[in-house]
Amino acid sequence: MIVVFGMTALYIPSVETNVLDISPNHSGLIIGLMSSTSHVCGFIAPAIVGILTRSGNTIYQWRKIFWIAASLQMFGLVCFLIFGTGEVQEWTGDDNLDTELNEGKKNEYRLLSHNSK
Repeated sequence: MIVVFGMTALYIPSVETNVLDISPNHSGLIIGLMSSTSHVCGFIAPAIVGILTRSGNTIYQWRKIFWIAASLQMFGLVCFLIFGTGEVQEWTGDDNLDTELNEGKKNEYRLLSHNSK
């Protein structure tokens, strides 16, 4: 459990960075919706654990809880691997933004390659 929560330090920065990549104009709203959803899960999870451990506190019941949590995490991972992207989305609202970001990346690459010589 300690290792799982320690790995969160790798998970959180990547998720929030991806939101900035896909929609710089709406990243605050998207991160707010993501946080709200995760906080609602924080209210629901103890109720589900209470239901699953109602008849006693055994290792088998906690194993079910672990597998439910692991399955939900794996489902999210597979969905992201299939549908996820780091490209600026069309619905972000600014047609010039994608061009500006790509030009910025090209200029940054030129500066880095020039400085390394």
